[in-house]
Formats: sequence, structure tokens, C-alpha cells
Amino acid sequence: MAQTQDLPATRRAYTYCTVTREYIGEIDALLSPLEGAYPLPFNATFADPGEDPGPQKTRRLLPDGSAWEVVDDFRFIGLWNTATTNAVPNDLALGDKLPDGVTNKAPALYGQFDRKANEWDASVTDWRAIPDYRGYWYWTADGERHMIDALGVSPPADALDSPPPEPSHDDVEKDKQTAEQTAEVEPNSST
Repeated sequence: MAQTQDLPATRRAYTYCTVTREYIGEIDALLSPLEGAYPLPFNATFADPGEDPGPQKTRRLLPDGSAWEVVDDFRFIGLWNTATTNAVPNDLALGDKLPDGVTNKAPALYGQFDRKANEWDASVTDWRAIPDYRGYWYWTADGERHMIDALGVSPPADALDSPPPEPSHDDVEKDKQTAEQTAEVEPNSST
């Protein structure tokens, strides 16, 4: 029988998945008074995995069981295409990096009347809202009708939602009189 009186009754151990070798949690290994050691379950190690590495990262035990490595973990989460904002199937395995053109950040949801759309901004690796007036008709003060057909374009500040009113008969008469008076006052350029 081994001497165990100087040994603590338990020792911290760390469990892992036998398939992926990813960290599961902590357990207390119990001291065996017969062996003077701390027998471990087949899926545990005394190697300390360190602190939680944060979102979309996990710890995985090296194949030799000597230490842990930090790997990407994008399994079981939503993924979106950065060019189209469409959801993409997630078949990533533990340790896989995100493919080019894919993000795990969900685009904002906009309604039909919000007049906004998502656009991926690679410089900040996040979505940004841009104007979305595609299919919107507006008029300018001169009576011209225009349609916006491109994403990211807003109507001009002086755009009208309906055609400008037709000039009244009185306005047309005033414009004619003003034009006649101006013609009488201006000297004849042919003399």
C-alpha cells in the first residue's frame, strides 16, 4: 500500500471529447490510497487548458495529450454571405476557419419601408446600413420623373413625391406679360 497521508484527497483534472479532443470541463480526480496516485478516466488529463479563449474559439487537446491548443470553432452558428447577405449552410468542423466571403455576424433586418440595406464593410469586418431606394420614383421641380435603380443612392434633397403642379392660367398670363415687357425694354440689337 502506497503512502498517501501527505497527498491531497483530490487533484484537478480536465476532460475532453474523445472524438474531437475539445475541452469539456473540470473534474476532481480522487486519490487512490492503494496506488498513491490519481487515476484518470480515459477522457481526462492533468494538462491545464488555460483560460477560456473567447467567442468562436475553443481549446483542443494535442494528439499526444501533453498540452492544449486554441482553435477556431464556428460550428453550430449562423453564417452569411458578405456579398449577398444570404444565409449559407454551415458544415464547418472544429478548427476550420471561416471561408472567404462568409461571416458569422448576422446582417440587420430591415423592413420594406425602412429604405435601408446591408453592405459588408471589410475595413471594419461588419455590416453597415446603406440607402435602398431601388424602384423609388420621384420628380424634380422641372417636372422630370426619375427612378432610382441602384443600391446606395438616395433621392435628392429637393425631390418631390408627386409631379409638381401645372402652372395656373393666371401664372401663364403673368409670364407672358413679363416676357413682353422685357422685350419692349430691351434695345433692338439689330440697329
